[in-house]
Amino acid sequence: MDPAKALREYVYVEDVRPSRKRGAIIAFSLGLYKIIMLILGINFLTLAQFGFSFGFLLAIIFVLLGILDFALTFVGPFLFLYGATQLSTGLAARFHSKFTAISRRLVGDIASLASKSVFRNPRRVAGLVFLVALIAGYSIWVTGDLASMEDYNIRQAKVRVGSDIRLADLGTNASTILTQLQTWNNNITGATMEKEARFTLPSTGAGFLLKGIDPQTWAKGAYYEPEWFSDDINTLLGLMSSDTNSVIMDRGLADYYGIRAGGTLILSQSGLTVSLRVIGLFGPEYSQPTGGGIIQPTIFPGFFPQGWSYVPQPLINQFPPSFSTTDSILVKAGSGVSVSGLADSIRTAYPSVAVEEAQASVQGATGIVFGGMLNVLRLGTVFAAAAACIGVGTVSYTGFKEREKETTMIAVRGLSYKQVLGLLITEVLPLVIFALILATIVGLITVRGDILALNTQSFSPDYYSLLAPRRMVYPFWAQTTLAAIVGLLLLGVFVPALVFARKNLSKMSRTVRFA
Repeated sequence: MDPAKALREYVYVEDVRPSRKRGAIIAFSLGLYKIIMLILGINFLTLAQFGFSFGFLLAIIFVLLGILDFALTFVGPFLFLYGATQLSTGLAARFHSKFTAISRRLVGDIASLASKSVFRNPRRVAGLVFLVALIAGYSIWVTGDLASMEDYNIRQAKVRVGSDIRLADLGTNASTILTQLQTWNNNITGATMEKEARFTLPSTGAGFLLKGIDPQTWAKGAYYEPEWFSDDINTLLGLMSSDTNSVIMDRGLADYYGIRAGGTLILSQSGLTVSLRVIGLFGPEYSQPTGGGIIQPTIFPGFFPQGWSYVPQPLINQFPPSFSTTDSILVKAGSGVSVSGLADSIRTAYPSVAVEEAQASVQGATGIVFGGMLNVLRLGTVFAAAAACIGVGTVSYTGFKEREKETTMIAVRGLSYKQVLGLLITEVLPLVIFALILATIVGLITVRGDILALNTQSFSPDYYSLLAPRRMVYPFWAQTTLAAIVGLLLLGVFVPALVFARKNLSKMSRTVRFA
């Protein structure tokens, strides 16, 4: 076999006229616009409502941009991936060359042929990179949105209840029930008492909620997130234990009235006036509209506190018995313990007590339908990855098959099975890794943009939504899902290479033996 003739059989005539790149440039531009909007967290559908206050023309512009932004929400990231893969062939080639330099340590200098072989067909390279980037980016996007949605629902349920379980209507047995629950069994990690009371500010008459807590047990029984507090929660609870006239003040209330940590809050109720030292702040800043706050209608101007502040329980006990308070017990379930099962046990032990569990907010008929939709989307990403695995394997094997003569000629020169296998893997693996990097960047940006848009889409958000907004998380199940998807994509590289290398060398051995 003449080596020159063997290589001459593998020649591609590419059409690289500028008109062929026009569609890719348009797709990349639209996708890049959406990616920038996601990074900046700009939502024109929300801004369009503000536009009418600045003029009709500006409102029309915002509406048109809002329509474009809404349309690109679903296709913008995919357009960006398509345009980027079509226009970044040179970047992919440089990445492939860098990767080849590393693989030389495994398969030798023959690895340098990998870059020269794979980029003979730039269109196939772009198609392979887009296929992997599309599936991986979609998987990261969907899995991230599902994980964030699930995390948000669970946190919202716990925030509204106050912990995993709340006991109300305790009557005169509150202290006894609390003591029993604190020594219940290993299913309970903590239980604490909360006393709720509503006070008014003497200067303005604005009413706000105070929660009297036990600094020694509150952190063990209540649900909280460290970001809610202006300082370390253990430090604040330690200060509260040493000073019964202290308060962890609602941040919105403090900002509206200009009170800072270290300042003083005056309470007056039922003829008793108390001066409290502000040791820290709690919750989001919701008193200003620009901060995503709770805006009141113009017919009812003024600020209406929505959050609450924490004070030591002995402070509330100072007020006369005629002052109305609401007692409740917060119970935190142990790790891996069924909250529903624990709640049922508490109901059986205390039939006269009202028991509310956090999971009740995400169950019921709506929760079942919602959970079913999540499971369908999870399975959809896995099936899409399986299809992409087949597609990557088909493209890889087709490329290997087209260069069968070339591979055979190289093998005859003395390459071992390991070297042939390394050469084949080096051709495709860098492209898959390049696509995964591109997909990860776009996928994470899209998830973050979706979360920012959902957190700012309402002008009158619920206080609990401000307190525990959506956030980007990838729990263990999400990491496992993405690892499985990446594994399937890599499988589409290794399996065809293993099959072709073994088949090619076996065929060559039979040819030599029979000859």
